[in-house]
Amino acid sequence: EFYSPMCGHCAHFAPSFAQIAQLLGKSGDALAARMDLYHHQVPRSAKAAGFDIQSFPTLILVRPTTTSVKLVTYPRWRRDVNTVLSWVKEELAKPV
Repeated sequence: EFYSPMCGHCAHFAPSFAQIAQLLGKSGDALAARMDLYHHQVPRSAKAAGFDIQSFPTLILVRPTTTSVKLVTYPRWRRDVNTVLSWVKEELAKPV
């Protein structure tokens, strides 16, 4: 998750993200991480790799491939626990 502590949507989503991170950690399906873009900038190398942050919060799934990574940005506005977890599982089920 890329977020800003000044963002109301981010503050509202934070408890859901914490629950998502915990559930993904328990299942071993994925590792969830957060980056505060109010206090830190996206490194140039990340921008070059395709991290395109247009709004907050932005969820991006990073999938390793044999030669690089595939970035998949969460396409929906609805950010409840079940919807986000379903999206992660759907994306992980797709071939890279």
